[in-house]
Amino acid sequence: NGKLTYFESRMVVSGQDEVLTINRDITERKQMELRDTAFLQDMKALQEIFLLLSQINDLQTLYSSMVRLTQQRLKIDRVALFIIDPKTGELFGTYGVDTNGKVRDESYYREVITDSHWTVPILNSPNHAIFWEERPIFDNGLQVGVGWITAAALWDGEAAIGYLMTDNFINHQAPRSYQAELSSLLGSTYGHLIRLKPTHPNLHQSE
Repeated sequence: NGKLTYFESRMVVSGQDEVLTINRDITERKQMELRDTAFLQDMKALQEIFLLLSQINDLQTLYSSMVRLTQQRLKIDRVALFIIDPKTGELFGTYGVDTNGKVRDESYYREVITDSHWTVPILNSPNHAIFWEERPIFDNGLQVGVGWITAAALWDGEAAIGYLMTDNFINHQAPRSYQAELSSLLGSTYGHLIRLKPTHPNLHQSE
């Protein structure tokens, strides 16, 4: 079925000098070890991303770096970052990854958020993140494939100031068992970082 199976072998000597080999299926244990290792690697990468982004003050550079570092450090095929305009309530694009894996300017994207908008279930979901499997994947409004998708609110601690989308269109890698949780962590981390920048339009001007 294309899946790896792991066995642990032990040799046991009986009283008559006979050697018995005992094989035990340890696939589940091995898979858990691999998941734990992958999770720790992702947490280390997320910490590195946070430290790099913390040094950036220009918003446009911050947006593009969030997309690029998420793609490179966490090995996620495609990433797109959207921000809510605090004046109009519209959702506008910043940067994303095209179908060839290149980071591009997506500031042309603008959409009105309605009561039935695709962001509503994300905002109302636990941890403000959703993971979908076997869903249509779109690029500039056209379906380009089918795969998994994650979406998370850029949560600043009080409200959503934007959204982060990821998918596996290019390499079709299998999802992590904690893909939604990782997306949620990214959303809250990026939301706080954006909110703290002095140039962010949501910030109140000091007296």
